[in-house]
Amino acid sequence: MFDRRRTQHIGPGGVVIGRDANAPISTTVLLSQDTPLTVAVQDLAVMAERTRRSEFTGREWIKERLRTFLDEHTHGYFLFEAEAGVGKSALACQLVHEHGYYGHFTQLASGKIGQVALTNLAAQLLLRLDLHQALKDRFEHAELDPATVPVWLTTPPGFARLLDVAAATGQRIVLVVDGLDEAVPDPEAELPLGLPRVLPRGVFVIATFRSGIRLDGIDAPSATTRLSAGDPRNLADLREHLEKIAEATDIAAVRAAQGVDRETFVSTVLEHSDGVWITMDAIVSNYRAGDLDLTDLASLPARLSGFYAVSFLHWRDSAHWSAEDLPLLGTLAVLEEPVRVAVLSDLSGVPADLVRQACDQRYRPFLDVTGRGSERTFSIKHRTLLEFIGGTLPAAPDTLPEDLVNLADELAEAVATAHNRIADFYLPLLRSSRIAQAHRGYGRRHLTTHLRHAGRHREAREVFTLPDRRTDGRDNVLLAVQTEAGDRNRFARELEQTRIVARSETDAAPDIRASTKSLAFEVHAALLTAAATAGYGQVPVRLTGALIQHGVWGAATALSLLGALHNRALRCRGLIAALPALSKGGAAEFLDLARDCLPEIGNPVDRILATAQLAAHTDVTGHLTEAVAMAEALPPATDTAHAWLALLPHLPADRRPAVFSAAVDQLRRERDDLTRGLGLAAAARHGAADDLCREALDTVSTVDRTRVATVAVELVSEALRTDLVALLANAEDTLDHHHFRAALAVARFARPADRPEWARTALNLARGLPDPHLMAGALAEVAELAG
Repeated sequence: MFDRRRTQHIGPGGVVIGRDANAPISTTVLLSQDTPLTVAVQDLAVMAERTRRSEFTGREWIKERLRTFLDEHTHGYFLFEAEAGVGKSALACQLVHEHGYYGHFTQLASGKIGQVALTNLAAQLLLRLDLHQALKDRFEHAELDPATVPVWLTTPPGFARLLDVAAATGQRIVLVVDGLDEAVPDPEAELPLGLPRVLPRGVFVIATFRSGIRLDGIDAPSATTRLSAGDPRNLADLREHLEKIAEATDIAAVRAAQGVDRETFVSTVLEHSDGVWITMDAIVSNYRAGDLDLTDLASLPARLSGFYAVSFLHWRDSAHWSAEDLPLLGTLAVLEEPVRVAVLSDLSGVPADLVRQACDQRYRPFLDVTGRGSERTFSIKHRTLLEFIGGTLPAAPDTLPEDLVNLADELAEAVATAHNRIADFYLPLLRSSRIAQAHRGYGRRHLTTHLRHAGRHREAREVFTLPDRRTDGRDNVLLAVQTEAGDRNRFARELEQTRIVARSETDAAPDIRASTKSLAFEVHAALLTAAATAGYGQVPVRLTGALIQHGVWGAATALSLLGALHNRALRCRGLIAALPALSKGGAAEFLDLARDCLPEIGNPVDRILATAQLAAHTDVTGHLTEAVAMAEALPPATDTAHAWLALLPHLPADRRPAVFSAAVDQLRRERDDLTRGLGLAAAARHGAADDLCREALDTVSTVDRTRVATVAVELVSEALRTDLVALLANAEDTLDHHHFRAALAVARFARPADRPEWARTALNLARGLPDPHLMAGALAEVAELAG
């Protein structure tokens, strides 16, 4: 089997190319686009408010460890691992504001996505260190807009190179990344969020994450500080914090009204917080609002989930539980960003006045609120509450009261219902191309996420195939509205997440022939990525048929884009490539346009080849006569030989042997071994297959025999095919696309029992091709093989 080698993007405009590039090469970072610096940077004021930074207390012992680590190392990772609710985010926020470190917080909007994280951090580095000129000098790339984050910097390899440039300034670079455990999994990233495994000298990463995850693969100095809720140092910090806020005016007023002295307040809240800061915050918020008597704390169960349970079980006994609380709590738990009352009302089905009342009163201690008046937005304050509403129990169900287990079941059902209800709200708007401005873009940003969480994977894929009615179906509607909003990066991310789900379904099938729907979407996603470029000229015309067949383009779109090509040979080849995907009626216009192109193709060989290709689909007798005359006027050359071989099936039978012999002789005179070998193998299609293929294999080096064999294997006799399949099965090559072609050939021609395994190998190699156009074409071929 293959020892697969990965090829990575090498920098701005980087491209990997093998042989046979016979046209200008231009590169584009597909779908994604550069992000304005002002848009890319997270608003850390939100985190300061959310973590009550003005009240931050303690953690001096952790800060001292951090100072020691920074002083004793030239670079590295300082990791802070702790239980939920003990203040990881608060510490991270404090470090960013206190020391001016660069920061990223996964709990902010879309912050869990690797590209968003790298875009945010890259923007901060570019702004504060003014690195655009240094990047231009380093990579000799003149197209860097100083007002944007170049998209190539938001890939893991690109971000690593940005860190190299930043480190070269001589300044100490400290990145604070909070919540690695919340990062969206990326099977291709070495570390969460695409952070680099290796750091240059002068660069440090302070990362926080919840206990229980492993960070393998860090290849830099590292130190881990672990903290549990019951750690005496944590309890001491918590006491110090409570002693500080006990004297706050509002808390002191409530204490005075209840006759509670300072120490009683501190020790009672400390005891019932059980070392969890978010529990303490919830208790203090209720106490500050006058909703909690200190004597009530004795009835509270330990830990945060118990505190939530008391509140929720109380609401569960009320008349508004089923009609208001369940749909509202479920909706709040699944929202991807803070929203206004009007949006909460639409998406939960609860009247706006009741939503406002619930958020302002009974839910208030559990929510983050920003803005004023009708512009106020609401979101769940802490991840632990999201997990509780999602049905996560504090212990095994058989050890808990029945009413708590039933509550968890009801909440979990409310969450599933909310995802479905939100998807049902936005899908009709998308299908009618009216989603762009709905709820200020929430639907266009997050519809596919809700569909995936609802388990509606078929509809999530459908989103990327829906035509835009405003353009008579020429474009995908979601791509169109995201492009109009300047948010193609989000489209690319959502497409990628949906593709990952499809890929997992394909991989779970015992045979790829049993996963045709999920594999078809992988093809569609790859083709959509390949097609969504600034200009059609970026897309190889050979993909035209696949783009139409898999619903990425309609026939009208293909005609329009092909018609815009100035190169008549490319236009003609694209029109011909589309024919197998069209109905008989739909093909007529393509055939007519292809015929019209022939006289306008200036290069004689290109014109001859196009004429021969078109002759396989329609009558072009007059053009064939001209093509033969043009071939007769060409000087002897390898290209001339290929032109004659293309014409061979259309020549009179008595002329074919002499023409074939002359073309083969001309190919044998080619000086380049690989070009000669591939030419002889291609000539085998017209006669003497086994002899020409053996000659072709003998004429090339061991390395190039794989490429010749992939051409020859379908042409030769069964006896020789067995030898070629064995050669391909043991092939070694440094370029993944040659590996792929070899594996695909084995999957087609190996023994039936071996074909499923080789089809899976070809699929995995296709997925790893670094060029999106190559990947799209390769996946289409695998899908065709799978049937």
